[in-house]
Amino acid sequence: MDFLLYNIDDEIKPMIFDILRLLTMQTVTQLLISVNNSKASFFTMEFVQVTLFLVLSLMVFWMVVYKFVKKNDIIEKYTQKIY
Repeated sequence: MDFLLYNIDDEIKPMIFDILRLLTMQTVTQLLISVNNSKASFFTMEFVQVTLFLVLSLMVFWMVVYKFVKKNDIIEKYTQKIY
């Protein structure tokens, strides 16, 4: 997988990892639901829509929220108060 991420900016790598993790969880969950319930099919429009919306939400988080938090050093200030 390193060869795919070689030329990608370091800020984008965690986002890609999160998206791959989300897609894996969604696919395995949908597979288990379809195996457990004979009436549920594996590939449905709801599955595609929910997965797409979750991926878009993750991208918004990494490109908007995380950049704002990182820019204002909120994470570092918060961890210093705890520890």
